[in-house]
Amino acid sequence: MRAHPVSRPMFGMQFSCESIDDVARELCASPLPEGAGLRLLVTLNVDHIVNLRRNAAFRKAYRGAWKATIDGMPVLLYARLRGAGVPARVTGASLFPMVLDNLKPSMHRPFLVAAHQTTANILHARLLAAGFDDTQLGIHVPMFGFETDPVACADLVRQIAGLRATHVFFGIGAPKSEIWIDHHR
Repeated sequence: MRAHPVSRPMFGMQFSCESIDDVARELCASPLPEGAGLRLLVTLNVDHIVNLRRNAAFRKAYRGAWKATIDGMPVLLYARLRGAGVPARVTGASLFPMVLDNLKPSMHRPFLVAAHQTTANILHARLLAAGFDDTQLGIHVPMFGFETDPVACADLVRQIAGLRATHVFFGIGAPKSEIWIDHHR
């Protein structure tokens, strides 16, 4: 396995220096072995920097992330000024559709957690159009505040595990998404 290039440390962490195409390709490669747990990908922007400073659970999630990329342009410009070596942004908003378009029903089992039912419906239709059926994907729209409800969290964990998900996408905002994944992976 080849080593992936990383930046010089910045904000107490190192960032991937891979292109968005390389990150997407890696995310769509063969799934991790069963029981390997979730790998967390984080995409740093200015709001995350503020939250990292204030929120210990968010810092813990970032420290345990499998890969960190730079999302925000101000952060990329700062990285360039510091000589961190990150060549380009890898935004979650750009990466998500690339990954979604490259998931294969024969190999992947995506699970999506969406903030709104309309979003969930659009993503469900997109995955069905890509050849997935309802036994190969999962979509969940949690109730507001679910992350503080042990029963709701346990139910979501059961749904993800029951699907044997290869990819879990959380679209409920930061820092909630990162903290939940870090705590329950």
